[in-house]
Order: sequence, then C-alpha cells, then structure tokens
Amino acid sequence: MALSESDKRIVRAAFSSDTSLGSLGRAMLTLWCCASFFISDYFAEFIFLAFRYGALRVYREHIRIIPTPPPHVNKTDPWILSNGDQISHADKFGIFPVTMILWLVFIVAGYVVIKHWSNKKKQSRLERALNDV
Repeated sequence: MALSESDKRIVRAAFSSDTSLGSLGRAMLTLWCCASFFISDYFAEFIFLAFRYGALRVYREHIRIIPTPPPHVNKTDPWILSNGDQISHADKFGIFPVTMILWLVFIVAGYVVIKHWSNKKKQSRLERALNDV
C-alpha cells in the first residue's frame, strides 16, 4: 500500500527534526564537554606562554608548565616552567579566562556538529522509512 502525497507530508511533519539530540547525541556531547576542557586547557597554556615568550620560542624550546606534586605545593607558590623560569601568583590568573573562552567555543562548535549529525541521521532514517512504504 503506497502513501499519498498528503500522507507523506504528515509523516514528514511527524518525524521532522526537533531540538533534541537523542540519547547518543547527549552522550557524545557530554564526552565532548569533558574532552574539550582538557584540549582548551592545553591550548590556553600554549597561548599564555606564547604571549609571554613568543610562539616560536615556546615551540622550539618546548617550554611547558611543570606539574609539581600536590603535597608539596601551596596554591600561592609560583608555577615552575621547563626552562627554569617561574610564573608568579598574580600572573597565573591570565590563563583562566583564556581556558574558559576556548572551552565555550569548543562546546558550541561540538554542539553544532553533533546537532547537524543528529539531524542528518534522522533525515536519512525518515527517507528510508518513506522509501520502504
């Protein structure tokens, strides 16, 4: 039994893409939010050090912030860099806004990609359903 054009329009409207991502899309977005925080922290560190030392020097000399063991660290102690320099407590605040801005940009970009993928998947499922009828 074939559907008429009006029935196909009704089915299309019933299965049109909405604002929900679906369970897989929500899981992917949650994982992306967690992963994008660490990615944005890495890039924010590079941007912060490139602002202080220059991008070429940071790249050539592999300048990084050295993680120090937690029991021996006071929150007001300076960060130690791989080249022996130290970043004071007052200068540390500059990395936080950069991390948050990058994180929000990555989250929005990830949401747009996941939403587009989710809508495309729903549309192909609807087309298969209409072709089977």
